[in-house]
Amino acid sequence: MYSLLDENVTKYFDSSAGHNATGEIAVLKKILPLNAASSISEWNNDTVEVFRSCPSYNILGNVEKLEYVNVIGRNFRDSPSLKCRYTSCIASNWSALDKNNNIVPGKCRNGDGSITKNLSSVSFEEEGIFISKTRVMCPLPKSHFFQGQNLSEDDEPSIKCKKDASGSTYYLQECKASAIYTGKCGGNGYMRVYSLIVPCSDDENLSGACDDTPSVGTKLNPCLSQQILIEISNNGKMFSGNAVVVPHVVGLDRDPGNFNDYVVPGTHAIYTKARSEIAAELSKYQQHEALKQMTMSDLSICMTSVFEEEGYRARESGWFPLPFMHRAHLSFDFANLPPDMKYDEHFKIAIFARPSRCNDSICDKKRKRIPDMETLPCVQPMDLPTWFLDPSVSKHQLVNLTMLALDDAIFKAEIHIVHGSFLASAEYFLDSMVVRLDSPKRSDSRNNYRNIAEIDESEKRKSSPFLSWEEKDVHLDKFYGVKYSASNSLKISPPLNMPPRWEQFKKGRVLLSMNTTRESATPIIPDGLDDVRVSSRFWDAQYPTNHLTKEATDTFAETFHGLLTETKGQQSYNFEHMILPYLPFFSNCREFDSYIPLWALVESDSCKLPRTSLEFPEMWWRRDYPPLPHQDEIQPVGPFDFGTFYPIADWCEQKLFCQYEENLAQPEVSPRWFEASTGQPLFSIIRDPINYYDYTGKTKATASPDDEGGQKFVKGVKSSDVFVPVKVDRSAANGVEGGCTDLCFPRHMSLEISYYQIDQYTKRIVDAVVVYESFDKDPTNQNYEVEVKFYPLDYRELIIEFAYGHEIFLLLFSLIGGFTVFMAGAFWAVTRVTTQLESPPRLKFVARFWLTFPQAIFGFILGIIPVFAVTCLVALLLKGNSFMSVGANDASTGTDVFSSIVRHYMDSKVDPNLSNGMRQGRMGLAFSIMAAYSIMEGSKIFVPKRKPNQSYLFDDKAYATQNTKWMHVRWKRSNMIYTSFIMGLFLVVIVEWSFWNSFGTYIWEAIIALKVVNILVSRVVDEQLSESLLSAPVMTAMGMVQTLVTLSANDFMDFLLSYVVELGFLILERMYTDPGQSAFLEWIGSIFSKLKRFAQSMNTHRNCQKTKDKALSIGSETKSNVNGADIVEKSETVEPILDSYGSYCCDTMSMFYTPFVIFLLMIFREEMAIPAIYGIKEKDMEYYVLFALVIIPFQFATDIFIHGSQELFHGWKLYDYLMYTRYRFLQREARWKGLEDTLDECIDESLRSMDQMCFSSQFYMMLTVHVNGILYLVLGLQMMIRAKYNMFGDPVTLILIPYVGLCVLLVKNTVIWLGYRFNVWRIKHENTAWHAALRAGQDFDGGDQEMIQAASHEMYTMDQRITSETFRHKFLKHNRSWIIDQLPNILTPRTLRRSRPYLIGQFTKILNKLNKDISSDSEEEQQSFETVALNAPSRKLLKFWLNQAKRRIKLRQVVQPLILRARSPYCEQCLSQKLLQVEPLVDIEHMDTQFKLQHSGDEFNQAKWKHFWQKHQRYRTLCLPCISLSKQKERNAALSGDPTGLNDSGYPEWGAVYLDSSSRDILQFWYASAQEHIFGKEGRQRQKASIDISDDEAEDSVRIKWPREEANFSASSKEIATIWLRTARSKLQRDIGWVEKLQSKKKPRRSYLNALERKFLRKTER
Repeated sequence: MYSLLDENVTKYFDSSAGHNATGEIAVLKKILPLNAASSISEWNNDTVEVFRSCPSYNILGNVEKLEYVNVIGRNFRDSPSLKCRYTSCIASNWSALDKNNNIVPGKCRNGDGSITKNLSSVSFEEEGIFISKTRVMCPLPKSHFFQGQNLSEDDEPSIKCKKDASGSTYYLQECKASAIYTGKCGGNGYMRVYSLIVPCSDDENLSGACDDTPSVGTKLNPCLSQQILIEISNNGKMFSGNAVVVPHVVGLDRDPGNFNDYVVPGTHAIYTKARSEIAAELSKYQQHEALKQMTMSDLSICMTSVFEEEGYRARESGWFPLPFMHRAHLSFDFANLPPDMKYDEHFKIAIFARPSRCNDSICDKKRKRIPDMETLPCVQPMDLPTWFLDPSVSKHQLVNLTMLALDDAIFKAEIHIVHGSFLASAEYFLDSMVVRLDSPKRSDSRNNYRNIAEIDESEKRKSSPFLSWEEKDVHLDKFYGVKYSASNSLKISPPLNMPPRWEQFKKGRVLLSMNTTRESATPIIPDGLDDVRVSSRFWDAQYPTNHLTKEATDTFAETFHGLLTETKGQQSYNFEHMILPYLPFFSNCREFDSYIPLWALVESDSCKLPRTSLEFPEMWWRRDYPPLPHQDEIQPVGPFDFGTFYPIADWCEQKLFCQYEENLAQPEVSPRWFEASTGQPLFSIIRDPINYYDYTGKTKATASPDDEGGQKFVKGVKSSDVFVPVKVDRSAANGVEGGCTDLCFPRHMSLEISYYQIDQYTKRIVDAVVVYESFDKDPTNQNYEVEVKFYPLDYRELIIEFAYGHEIFLLLFSLIGGFTVFMAGAFWAVTRVTTQLESPPRLKFVARFWLTFPQAIFGFILGIIPVFAVTCLVALLLKGNSFMSVGANDASTGTDVFSSIVRHYMDSKVDPNLSNGMRQGRMGLAFSIMAAYSIMEGSKIFVPKRKPNQSYLFDDKAYATQNTKWMHVRWKRSNMIYTSFIMGLFLVVIVEWSFWNSFGTYIWEAIIALKVVNILVSRVVDEQLSESLLSAPVMTAMGMVQTLVTLSANDFMDFLLSYVVELGFLILERMYTDPGQSAFLEWIGSIFSKLKRFAQSMNTHRNCQKTKDKALSIGSETKSNVNGADIVEKSETVEPILDSYGSYCCDTMSMFYTPFVIFLLMIFREEMAIPAIYGIKEKDMEYYVLFALVIIPFQFATDIFIHGSQELFHGWKLYDYLMYTRYRFLQREARWKGLEDTLDECIDESLRSMDQMCFSSQFYMMLTVHVNGILYLVLGLQMMIRAKYNMFGDPVTLILIPYVGLCVLLVKNTVIWLGYRFNVWRIKHENTAWHAALRAGQDFDGGDQEMIQAASHEMYTMDQRITSETFRHKFLKHNRSWIIDQLPNILTPRTLRRSRPYLIGQFTKILNKLNKDISSDSEEEQQSFETVALNAPSRKLLKFWLNQAKRRIKLRQVVQPLILRARSPYCEQCLSQKLLQVEPLVDIEHMDTQFKLQHSGDEFNQAKWKHFWQKHQRYRTLCLPCISLSKQKERNAALSGDPTGLNDSGYPEWGAVYLDSSSRDILQFWYASAQEHIFGKEGRQRQKASIDISDDEAEDSVRIKWPREEANFSASSKEIATIWLRTARSKLQRDIGWVEKLQSKKKPRRSYLNALERKFLRKTER
């Protein structure tokens, strides 16, 4: 554009138009505006150029002043490594000038002027002498340079040097035209030349190949001389003859050929020397002196300086180095320019950069345009920023431009005068430009002040050949990189300052920005929205083929791409991540424009300390140091620097003033960056400074076959913790009136970046957040400001952020564990001092530890091994061999065998973009399937199917009963499975709730709320399952999830505080809340019961229900009294101990399981996504696992103190109970404790099964398996929810279900086999030293375990003795009084209530026996009884009765365990589970009779009797109320029917009378009252009488009166005797089948009786 000065007309010039081209505006003058005094040093061209040697020849040999040769060139440097290298030329190819392709020996240049490649393999180097930047003196080597030649005697022109018959050497030269005419030329057109100096041929003169030595048009005879190449090197490595070739593409089998290579040709000096024999021969002639004078004259001439060689080069002036990631600040002072001088019309700023390449339009001589040709480097200036070019921006002021190098480059700035009227104003531009350079120095300042030679090779790199021909070593500067991924652009609109790519960098890989100060009045001009907005295709390949992409990538040194080189050299394109050198989104800001490097922001001279405030007062200690302290003043805080709490490091706060480039009034589909919600990450900062190779993805400064850009670094990172997400905090928008969701713009932003000063030189970014504040809804206001805060973390904050290594956290976690133990110990001490127990129990710390820890850890390990094995098999299928790579950043690593299977049946092909989601969903499905199998297997363990009784084999009723039992087992299992799945779904809701953004803020309220929910859910689960054992895994899973959601705490300090709070809650629950919870709830229930009864009493129909209401009232009152007694006497029962210790075991299992869950979160981080949602870094998860592991022993110690406190506060015998359970487990009858069918009926029904498991390792194992199932269900559903996965549409579902089932079956069988193989839980009956020691009253000490187990045989023998019946009876006889005294301490009130009738009867027997042994104080009160004399029949009868009684007692004792084992867990009539009694259906008398018939004549054999009993006996289980009801019906039927008691079959139906507790108490009260009334309070005293009774069968000589006397009976007595007699007779008749035999009438009735029965009947009838 050009405005005419004399007319108001504007003309436009454009030479790039396809037609009607206007031509270009000529640059009338170029001005270098550099102010060298105020600017940095210019670029030093280190390209060594050599033009010639002086002298260029020597034909006289060793002559004075010819021992050195001067080399004329450029860019020589006074260096200790200055070298001269000499290489002799063997031969050259002159085919370009000779049609016969002649080979000329000893020549260095070919016929086309190039240097021959046929050089000597040996070179000689000598130290050069520096003269100037353009001259070096090189000493000639003394070595022999000449190569021997085999000369032929013919004139074949292919070889130039020949010898004649006399042996003289000659040169075969092509004849000139004059020689042909004179006849001197041979027939082949060549002539022989013997002279040293040879005239050049016509072709040589025309082509310029003539050496012009020693005069113009001549050359030395190549057959008599030797040429030497001389090269110069400043560093002794790179010589001038080394050509630099930078190919535009590397690694392709075929070059597309769209671009040219960058080539810097080598330069040499040629020195020609006559052969020594020729020089010696010449010295004999008179011409020698003349030749010497000529040589010296030529030397003086060649030493004359030539401007083209050594003069000033304007094209090399004004260039400045711009190494990688350096920023160049160009300040142009145009304040003094004439006011009417307009930019872009009268003058321009032209900035050039290298490396660059561009296509230039070229015209031929006729001014016709020819096809564009690539120019390397580009001669076109770079495009200046839109902000600068805008006409509203005044150029008559101080103008600042900033250049950010994305690779090594050099640049040059010029002022171009394009209007002739202002040529005279060119002087205004002189010294108007100042150039400053800055670079990242403080992120890693280790090598800032060290010489490059002192730095390790790993800390430096080779400079680009575009910047340094020698490729000098430079510092490997490090800076903070920014990662921006394609996934970020899916949730938030892409930033408007995305980088240019490929050909957009053709004029130089430099970002050019406008720079204005914050005080400047220059308006901010944004770029055009259409120019900066990128489409979704930004992440796609921009070229049709990968070959073209590779070519463009190598040509323009592109780093923002997704080109990948595969193993076979093929390329693929997958662009997902890029590393930016600046902050995205923040653009159009003063001082930085659209590109704000983070390092430049936090290392700026504008950095300040925080403003004075309450947090940072005016006397704040940090104000004694500048914001950016000197390197020597920096003081980090190490992990063990407890005395240095605050570091001395960089603290930078500054404010940027920016403008939105977006159209604020026009909303977009995706939220824009300033509309992002709280917690949304905008981008990520790489926590550790990166270097050149990390950023570019290269291995050297030039292109390589495997260059993959910045994405290579991102893909190679093994942990996502390397990237610190910059998350949004938009909480201030909640306070905006009317809401702030759409079209609501923050006007103030705070970019807060905290870091860890690792040492004196290195920093590591820890956290970053963008806080949005000061919202309004004005779309016309584009302004906003960004306040940057970059500060170091102190010791406490570094601990919270896990910035230190593992050692300090091991110490810290140990201290925390020790503190918890100390607090628990202090609590126990206070409880011990304040206890009301008369004899407080000892703590027994070690014994308690060995009673709890081994069982817990062993059971957990046995339970987790199969779980982990199945998980590994499933993960191996879905993730390949990378599933164990903890912290793998990319979930796509590894081999997924299902990757080629579509996600849904409706899909036609696999979408690669959904591969991670498919893997995530399928992994969630696999976890859910594993959970289902685990829950089902767990239900089988918790509700085992015990060995069925064999009686069902021959009895239909027993068979139905047995089937009922099995249905009961299935129902309990189904109920448990159902409850577990419902709990899993409920826990998913809790986990989803924990994803709430403010959950961490309200973590304390959440913990309390979950505690309340836990109590309510626990009651529901207990009601549903009715057994504490079945409820344990379900509630443990809920506790595990409560622990899991505490990971969502804002930071680790909150997590630790939540742990301490949980510990406090734990003590309160175990000591106070849980023991009183049941009583409180029962009290509430009693109140509701009373209200219900009161409401029922108001019912108008109460008269009709009088009897029923009375019964209900009595039952409710009894129950109420019992409940009240329970509350009062609860401390004396075992149920609270079971309840409390069961809860402790669940907490213990959770403690062991927590590290495993965190480990799963680490292994399946990408799939579960829970840690990422919680904002927990991968590295931090290691510390959470470490804490969970370290705290375990301390938690056990804490629990021991809590258990001791419970014993002191509640009076529980917890230690004794644990000893008892351990003894029971060691003395179990079955390998698996749950298969035993004996339960303690003195314990509450809901706690019996838990008591049966004895809190053993088996209990922990089964708890682990089932809890794992519920947790896996939660985790699996989480994965499927996060992946939005539809398991019903995925074909893989049909494969995963059987695969997981097979894995479960395989692992299950393997584990069981290993258990049997290694004798896990093997029953060792011989090892009874445990309970033997316990009976002796010794404390259990884990340290003596091996010694106890060693005592096997002796202790076993002793145990057999003390458990024998003889020892027991003797013990009872000698200690009966002491036992009676101890009964109140042994029997609890609940036991007395539940078994009162039975205990009263037993106590009566004991007291009666005891009374016999206690003599009365008064012998006068004793009564004498007469001696009873028995006759022989009576003795026989009594002996018969006695033998029968002994036999039946013995028979009963043998089969008693079988009877007890056959007891069903419920009543077969009412299904009650209380007060159960098992009854054999076949009485023992009948079984004995049948047994004697089968085994008559044999001695009694217990084994045969047991076998017979098991084969023929049948049982039924009834509760006492049903038994009493049945007997009551029998009595009612007997009283209402025939008084004889005979039924239709002729037999009476009398039987045993069963009384309930009330009736039995009444009868016993009546009986005691009657005794007291008749005999007095002392009771009746009998006097023993001793009578001698003979054993013979004859009649006794002693006659007794009372058997012969006639007795006088009343009518009632006679009636009772008659009924008794008839009943006895009927029983005998029924036993022998009397009626059936009479009906058969085959034989007389008495023939069926044996002699003894007949004798008995006769006596009975008498």
